[in-house]
Amino acid sequence: EEQHFAFLRDRVLPGLLARPGRQEIRVWSAACSTGEEPYTLAITLADALPDGADGVNLFASDLSTKALATARGAVYKMDRVRGIPTDVLRRQSPITGAPPFGTSFTCTSHSPAIESP
Repeated sequence: EEQHFAFLRDRVLPGLLARPGRQEIRVWSAACSTGEEPYTLAITLADALPDGADGVNLFASDLSTKALATARGAVYKMDRVRGIPTDVLRRQSPITGAPPFGTSFTCTSHSPAIESP
């Protein structure tokens, strides 16, 4: 749902960047399933931030270890990335050697009922 990523890029990030003494940006994608959402978050942040994704800590979690195995592999059919502009895919794809991940990108099995990351 592109409007959520546009909201992050256009409304949330400018406020975060305007804060004096900005520290790392921490994002948690709970119930990330096979990983499309956290990877799209990483790409959105890398494209929108002046220093790319440096200083970003992205934590992606799900209860399904099978879904997380797909997320960790980060290999998707083209129909799963439909809607992401081709130039963005080329620029931010791990295949090009320029992964969109910042200082940390973690995919793990995690229950928010137990603790937050």
